[in-house]
Amino acid sequence: MKKQIVLTAFLLMTLHFTSHAAATPDKIKCVKETYTYQFDGGQPYKNVFYVIGNFVIFDLKWAWSKHDKLLFYKDEAYYHNDEGYPTYLGDGIWSEIVYGTGEYIPHIIDKQKEEFYFDATEFYYLLVDDFYEFFLKESEEDLRWDLRCLQIFINRIENFTKSELRFLRNAIYAKYGYGFKSQDLVEVFSQCDWYDAEKKYSEWYVEDIMTEEDKSYLKLIRLLEK
Repeated sequence: MKKQIVLTAFLLMTLHFTSHAAATPDKIKCVKETYTYQFDGGQPYKNVFYVIGNFVIFDLKWAWSKHDKLLFYKDEAYYHNDEGYPTYLGDGIWSEIVYGTGEYIPHIIDKQKEEFYFDATEFYYLLVDDFYEFFLKESEEDLRWDLRCLQIFINRIENFTKSELRFLRNAIYAKYGYGFKSQDLVEVFSQCDWYDAEKKYSEWYVEDIMTEEDKSYLKLIRLLEK
């Protein structure tokens, strides 16, 4: 009898940790797409895209960009980005000419698709940093929040997974210096230059000082998480 109790306890512990690991994996399964282009007889060049659910991540290597990867959100059949980059139509095709190629769209001479495992911390970092930059960041010169902004936000997150919504929800708390305890949240938000980890504010304090606009985002996210 004693052995059965010990074995049952062990199996329950194993199930708990396995379930937790599945909920917060280190890698996210996706499709890596590599396209080789040639423009007007010039030298071939490549673009790499990672298709993750309702997102596409473009492997960007330009000095002016904040990140070396660019996040696109799916809107109906296409992918849009908040930084003003051309809409990505999929299959290596843009809605406008690719920067630096002149007035003609380059010809795709080769394409490769393969299963890939994208770093989860990097994906969620791109997600929350973009959320902060275009929805949470406040500026006296640029009042971003209005009803139109809220509608854009609703349209964007309605197909997010619970895991993605969890990180967005916690991004609102991170904005005010909340002290995270979950390791995956610590790893993601520690990379955000706008997050002050030294504050370590409590949940009740953060919710007390939170703006009404951010409370609206929080309510919408929680509704979708149910």
